[in-house]
Amino acid sequence: MKAISVCISTYEMGGKGPDFLRFSFERLTKQTLKDFDVVISDQSKNEGIKNVCDEYSSKLDIHYFKESPSSTPSDNNNNAMRRAQGKLIKILFLDDFLYSDTSLEDIVKNFDLKKDKWLLTPCIHTKDGIEFYRPFYPSYDDTKILFKNTISAPSVVTLINDDPTLFDQRLVWWQDLDFYKRCYERYGAPKILKDVNVAIRVHGNQMGNSSKEKIREDEYRYILKKHHIHGFWKLSLIYKVKKFKRQFKSLIKRNMGEGATRLYLSIKKSVSNVLAVIKYRITFYPLCVRFGTSDVSVLEQVFIKKNYNIDFGDMNPKLIIDGGANVGYTSVLFAKRFPHAQIYSIEPETSNFAVLKKNASRFPNIHPLNNGLWHTSGKLDIVDSGLGEWAFMTTESSSTSTASIDALTIDDILKMSGSNKIDILKLDIEGAEKELFSKNYESWLGKVDTLIIELHDRMKPGSSAAFYSAIEKYGFTRELKDENVVLRRNI
Repeated sequence: MKAISVCISTYEMGGKGPDFLRFSFERLTKQTLKDFDVVISDQSKNEGIKNVCDEYSSKLDIHYFKESPSSTPSDNNNNAMRRAQGKLIKILFLDDFLYSDTSLEDIVKNFDLKKDKWLLTPCIHTKDGIEFYRPFYPSYDDTKILFKNTISAPSVVTLINDDPTLFDQRLVWWQDLDFYKRCYERYGAPKILKDVNVAIRVHGNQMGNSSKEKIREDEYRYILKKHHIHGFWKLSLIYKVKKFKRQFKSLIKRNMGEGATRLYLSIKKSVSNVLAVIKYRITFYPLCVRFGTSDVSVLEQVFIKKNYNIDFGDMNPKLIIDGGANVGYTSVLFAKRFPHAQIYSIEPETSNFAVLKKNASRFPNIHPLNNGLWHTSGKLDIVDSGLGEWAFMTTESSSTSTASIDALTIDDILKMSGSNKIDILKLDIEGAEKELFSKNYESWLGKVDTLIIELHDRMKPGSSAAFYSAIEKYGFTRELKDENVVLRRNI
C-alpha cells in the first residue's frame, strides 16, 4: 500500500485540461517522496487526458479510470477517491498543482495516522505557473464555513483513506464548503500545516466561473435546508440581492463595448471612492487623502472593509506599534479605539510619511517615525516596487547610496516607549518581515500579546517561511482576518 494517493478528477476544461494535467504531472515527477500513486477519474468526451496519462505512465504510477461525461463534478471527484489505495488521499484539482518538490513529503511526515483524520495546507495563487501571489492560510470556523470559504479549494485537503468523506453529488458551486462542513462534523477540527504546499491556478475556465446563476441559487437553498440553518428566508433574501448585483454586472458586460464597460466601472468606482473619502474625512477630520494614489484603496481597506476590525476582547493596550503605517489610517483607527495607548507609527517613504504626520496631528498619542523596521540597526534604501504608494519596499543600503534612512528595530521602539511589553504589533512592511523574523527576534517576540501581519511572498519569496519558523515555539494561536494573519499569545 502506497503512503499516499494523489486523486485528480479530470475533464476537458475548455481545452486546457490536458496541458494542466501535464504541468501537474511534471511537478509530481520531481517529488522527493516516491511512495505515492496517482488516481485519475476522467469524464472527458475525448482522449486528451488519457493520452497524457499514457505519456507519463513510465514516470508515474498512474491508475486511469473513465467516468461518464454526464456525471456531476462531485461524482468525478468521488470516483477518484473511491479508487484510491494509499493510506492517505490527497485531493488535487486538475488546474492546481503541488507547489514544491517536498509537498507530498511534508504531508506524509506531518500526518499522524493514529490521531489525524484530515489535514489542510496553505496555498498560493498563480495565473501562469511561474509568478505566484497572494498566499492563503486556511482556518476553520464552523459558524461561517457554509457562507465564507476560509479554507480555499479542496486541493489543500488530505484525508485518511478509511471510508473517506465524499462530495455531495448534488452540489457544484457549494461542493467544497459542504464537504468541509461534513468533514468537521465527522472528524473534528483539521490539522493545519504552516507552509505553502499547493498552487491554485486562477483562470477563466475554473468551475466556479462557469457555474450558472440558477445552479448557485438552487444549491444555496439546498444547503440551508440540509444543514438546518436558521433564518432561511432572511438569508435567501440577502442572496437574491447579491444575485441581482451579479446579474447587473453581467448585463453591463454583455451589452456594452469594452471601452464603455471600463468607463462605467471607472465612474462607479470613482463615485464610491469620493463618497467614502468625504465620509471618513468628516469622521476623522482632518484626514488627508491623496486622490489618484493608493490612499483611497488603503482607506477602503481600513474603514470600509474593516480589515483591522479585530476582536481584542477587554484589552486595554498601553503600547501599539504600527509597522508600515503608510499614511496613518490604521494608526488613526487604533487611536480612536484605544485613546490611552501610545502608538508608534513607522513609515519609511518620505511622501507617505508627510501625510502620516498630518493625519496624526490631531492625536497626541500617535508618534510618527520616518524609519524602516529591520532586524538590526543600520541604513536602508527605499525601493519603488511599481505597485503604488502603499507598496514601497526597504533594502539594506548600498555603500554608494545618498538617499537612505535609519533602520529601526523592535527593541529600539521598546526602549523609546519605556515599556517591556507590546500589546498590539501590526506589520504591513512589504516583505521586510523576511529579515525581521530571520534574526534577532528572540529578544522581543515573546513580549508581543497580539500580532497582526500581512505576508508578502509575492514581493519577497521566503517571507512566510521566515515568519512561521520564528513564531513556532512561542505558543501563539492563529487566525486569518482578510489578508492578515492574526496571532494571539496564550497567557
